[in-house]
Amino acid sequence: MFTFARTLAWFAAFALPIVETWRRWGALWVQPVAYLDDVVMGALFLVGAVMSTRGEFGRRWLAAVYGCATCLNVLSLVGSIERISEQDPSGVTGATAVVVKSVMMALAIAGLVGAVGGKSER
Repeated sequence: MFTFARTLAWFAAFALPIVETWRRWGALWVQPVAYLDDVVMGALFLVGAVMSTRGEFGRRWLAAVYGCATCLNVLSLVGSIERISEQDPSGVTGATAVVVKSVMMALAIAGLVGAVGGKSER
């Protein structure tokens, strides 16, 4: 599970900022915090992925990053559920955005479990 958490962190480090930029293209600065939180989260995933190679100390970093990602995802998911009848900035329906964010939430929780409880390569 730890290897999954580390690999997912490397993927998320680059995918989050790229996909969020695409999603909000044309309206990047309408809600700057909604855009920048994913950019910052991508940077944190990069730090967590790099630190995860440093034994128990790195495992703690990776777990902290996944904890932060899970928390941010809860806020984002609740906000999307509140606005489910509205169109997402990407142009998809609100319901589609909720489904995508629910999958992201499941992945964040799986990464957190992997970072906290999975066996690391020593």
